[in-house]
Amino acid sequence: MDRARNLPVVMYPILVGLAFVAGSLGAWYSDTTLPIVVHSREITNSPVNPGGEIRVRYVITRYRICSGKTERIMIDSSQTRFTLESTAFENTTSSTGLDEFNITVKVPVAMAQGPAEYRTATVYECNPLHEILPLGIKGPVNSIKFEVRGNPPPAQLVIPLESK
Repeated sequence: MDRARNLPVVMYPILVGLAFVAGSLGAWYSDTTLPIVVHSREITNSPVNPGGEIRVRYVITRYRICSGKTERIMIDSSQTRFTLESTAFENTTSSTGLDEFNITVKVPVAMAQGPAEYRTATVYECNPLHEILPLGIKGPVNSIKFEVRGNPPPAQLVIPLESK
């Protein structure tokens, strides 16, 4: 006699639900395709003074909408690393396809003059499993060279007011 006929009718929805959950987890776990391809990136205002800002122009193709986090550092001519604040982004963009955008990044005041580098590494979260576990899609490390010249801006002199 067929064992499937002996299962109570209640078991079928439970088995279908478990199969759906297992299939979803498997698909999410194997989701490793980068959602964005960077075609070009360039700094449009090099050289820059310490304490100034670089403007970075990106041309990308967005294949799907994902949130993520970008770790950023700058390295100056003396190989000193400056860790910049991470930037988190939500999947607020509603369109895929070719895109171009510009960002500004503050250059640390203590950067030495000479050749410098701006590096970024992004981890994308494209499904619920990526948000729960540290399984995000790791993008490549992007590096852009630029030049630091000039002097940092003068320090602001603060004179306390005397109160009477």
